[in-house]
This record gives sequence, C-alpha cells and structure tokens, in this order.
Amino acid sequence: MRAGGISPNEITYTALISGCAKASLLSRAFELLADMAKSGIEPNQVTFSALIDACMRCDEFKAASGIMKKMSDAGLERNVVTYNIIISGYGRNGMATEAESYFKEMIDAGISPNQVTYNSLICAFVRAMELKKAFSLRDKMSTDGFEPDRVTFNTLMMGCAKCRQVDDAFSLASQMEARGLKADQITYTALIDACSRGNEMHRAHQVL
Repeated sequence: MRAGGISPNEITYTALISGCAKASLLSRAFELLADMAKSGIEPNQVTFSALIDACMRCDEFKAASGIMKKMSDAGLERNVVTYNIIISGYGRNGMATEAESYFKEMIDAGISPNQVTYNSLICAFVRAMELKKAFSLRDKMSTDGFEPDRVTFNTLMMGCAKCRQVDDAFSLASQMEARGLKADQITYTALIDACSRGNEMHRAHQVL
C-alpha cells in the first residue's frame, strides 16, 4: 500500500486492529495504535472499540480499562457496540459482577441494550452459576421488547446442565420449539449434558 504511494487512514488501521482482535494478536494491535499516533492519525470510536475487543479476547482487563480511559479522554463516548464487547468479554470469563456493572452503566448513560447485550449478560450469569439471575434477565429482555432467540435458550440450557436441572433444560427446549426456533447441535449437547450430570441417561437416549 505504502509502496504504491497510498497512505493508510483511520479506516485502514481500524480494519487491521479489528483483524488483530479476532486473531487475539494484542501486541500487534497496540503496535498499530502506536503507528497511528506516529502518522498523526487519531483513532475513532470504532478503533477504540476494536482495541478493547482485542484486550478482552486476551483477558487483559486492565489494558481494556486503559483503552476505555483513552477513549473518554479523546472525547469519544462508548456506544452499544463498545459495551457489548466489554460485557461479552467479562461474560466469557464468568465475571458476572463486572459484566452487570457495565450493563447498569450503559443504562444510566441512556444507551439502550440490544439482543447481543442481553445474551452476553445471560452468558455471564450462567458461567458464574447464577442461574436465577440469568432467567430473570431472560424475562426482562422480553419486557424490553427483545424476544429470546436460539442463543438465549441454548445458553440457559447449558446453565441448567451445569446445575443439574434436567427438567428445566427440557422445558426450555419445549419453549424453544413452541417459538419456532429449530434446535441445533448446541441444543442437543446441552440436553445430553444435563441428563449426564443429573444421572438421567435414559432421557439422553431419547434426545439422540
């Protein structure tokens, strides 16, 4: 690109940083940020969100907080995409307290959560074995106009499996079917896992 006399801009750098995030190449992502600064190119909201994503994917939560501060210092506000990245990152690690804290922060900031937000926080509660909160959030998302999708049901079923709540897992599968949502491999795996953990393998054979 440069060899052809074309200089990268913030869109180019952001695309590269986003690629680094997906590949968990955190060091390279920060090298690109430094390169942007040397070139006099200011990162935008999408750039910072991509950097936060890179940090969260690598479980570098302190670094993610640093990027959030830089984002604020640059006068750029977090949007629903940024918050989803943060909540999802904490959620994957079962850090439900942190995920819930950012969920409340976005609400207080007047930013409306979307389907991804709810599913990410439900995942956080499931991984933290806080199933009651996960189901409560499922009900809240419906109240807020977001119907549970296959991701929602699968996540809850995985939570039921971990907690050996076999009947609840099968109930969720029935609710999912009633809504016209087709079961996938994750659905069946969660049901079989629930049967295995709940010592009800005779029901697992019915799933196959």
